[in-house]
Amino acid sequence: MRLSGFRLPVEHLSASAIGQFLTCPEQYRQERIAKIPKKRFLDGFVGSVFHDTIEVNLNQKIDTKIDQTMEQQTAAFKYVWAENIEKEGEPEWVEHPEKVEKLGLKMLDTFHENVAPTIHPIAVEQRFEERVPGLAVPVVGYIDTEEHERINEFKTSKQKVAKPKPNWRFQAQVYQLFVRKPVYWTVTTKQVTPVNWTWATAPDLVLPVANPDQTTRMIVQAAEVMNDYWARYGPDNPWPTTGLMHTFACDYCSAGPKNPNPTCPAWRTP
Repeated sequence: MRLSGFRLPVEHLSASAIGQFLTCPEQYRQERIAKIPKKRFLDGFVGSVFHDTIEVNLNQKIDTKIDQTMEQQTAAFKYVWAENIEKEGEPEWVEHPEKVEKLGLKMLDTFHENVAPTIHPIAVEQRFEERVPGLAVPVVGYIDTEEHERINEFKTSKQKVAKPKPNWRFQAQVYQLFVRKPVYWTVTTKQVTPVNWTWATAPDLVLPVANPDQTTRMIVQAAEVMNDYWARYGPDNPWPTTGLMHTFACDYCSAGPKNPNPTCPAWRTP
């Protein structure tokens, strides 16, 4: 069943929205259509504070050409930490906040020492809003850091990641539709002794410029399926729960098994 027009009630699409839908349409419906508040997981909180603190340094580096001191980055980290909680609320503290903060600062220190000096930004958190042929709404996104010859994307992980995850790769391909440069990932681990994994130590953490026609087809086909689900199920009935087939998606879903009262029909008990 297909609609003659695009009826999904969104003003734009993003790589993260499309990736979430392709992983689990029901999670997409709950978070982005039904607007059910999502749970704040600790990993996401740490990753957000780490990422935003790096951004503070790289933003000023566009003009100064030099990195902040670690003392300045530590102050920025503490400010971003407090600001994040004020805006988004407390995460679920499965570990003591002081322990989490100490680890976050260790991650920042290893990144600041080994990765930051190698980056020469010309744009940071650059927003784009572009039309894709065949799509009724624009595609919106934010590119972590752009250099003259490449795009840099920064990720955090509990352990070594030697190649981009599927949703990272799709996100990068979408970015490359609008900025035709290779994408390089840096993954900083949340281990007791944090490690940075980059293309130098994990060569697969690079994506050459992908075929733009194929990326466009992927976006349009995903939007068509989203539109079909809206027509078939509407905003209030469950959409397919394909996240069950994913290795770990349900563990990071507010509606899933880590919620004492799961709202996902795949996890709801009688």
